[in-house]
Amino acid sequence: MSFFPGTIKSLLLFFLLINSVGYAQTKAVIQNLYTTNFFYSSSIEGNSIHQADSIANTTGIARHFAGIYKLFMENISLQLKNADSTTQRFVTKFEKGFIDYFLKACIAYKNGNLPPESDWNCYFSHPDAQTWQTVLLGVNVHVNSDMWQALVANFNETEIRHYKNQFLGLQPSIVKGYSSFFGTVMTQNNYLKFINSFTIGFAKIIGERILYKWRRRSVHLAILYYHDPTKFEKKLVSVKRKKQKIDKIILRW
Repeated sequence: MSFFPGTIKSLLLFFLLINSVGYAQTKAVIQNLYTTNFFYSSSIEGNSIHQADSIANTTGIARHFAGIYKLFMENISLQLKNADSTTQRFVTKFEKGFIDYFLKACIAYKNGNLPPESDWNCYFSHPDAQTWQTVLLGVNVHVNSDMWQALVANFNETEIRHYKNQFLGLQPSIVKGYSSFFGTVMTQNNYLKFINSFTIGFAKIIGERILYKWRRRSVHLAILYYHDPTKFEKKLVSVKRKKQKIDKIILRW
């Protein structure tokens, strides 16, 4: 296959990914996952970052997502130092609940009992995928499947509405981590490197906006859970369908 047809294919997949989210916009079992004694405190740095780091230092498939997850949370922890105490408490509580969805999936996979219907099943079912693909699968499930659940499990509608802007305002920290990851991916994927160059860096910007759209949609989904259950159910079906479609695109790319 010549380079040109391959390039066209990647361009089509790239723009299909954009469209699918609605924006006009080492094979192994996790070894000794809990040999490290996780310690708990009231801070993100003393809890979630430590847990993500512990998993990132294992040899299993979970380490790929854990590595980028740790980076995101380190950036958020630094940004939070300039936030008021109530916002810090909200985000800290959210992060402690948010990472539990990933941890529970890791434990289930390690024990060989991850349910086929688990939102994390696609991630753990492809241990031979490239690292960057695995990371993207992790981001997809954690943001589009776990985020709204973590919000609903830890806060009521009033709290979510009150801290919505502060929560979404953490985007600079997300972008910082994403930028580092994007640079790494471009060294591994010549098609992405070409696309980013061809669009004069727009491909990277689109990725940042997609992440923001996913986060914002999860917040809205959490609010709908309380405010309009019927509309929530319909929206949830749509989001699940999009998540599955994106998984397939990532694995094909």
